[in-house]
Amino acid sequence: MDDFTHRYAAAAPAVDLTDLPHWDLWADRLSGRIGEGGLDEATHETMHAKRDAFVAEALRRLSD
Repeated sequence: MDDFTHRYAAAAPAVDLTDLPHWDLWADRLSGRIGEGGLDEATHETMHAKRDAFVAEALRRLSD
């Protein structure tokens, strides 16, 4: 995701990415359904940890 964002920003420097953290949080609204996919416990925990880090990073960028 970060690689895509950096490449996109480099290819389209006129695009304002200021609101990207807001959109990241909006996209996160479906993450509560992670457990509905029948994942094993280890995968479920890993996905939730990654989701928590994703949200924390978006909130950090909003506070900058």
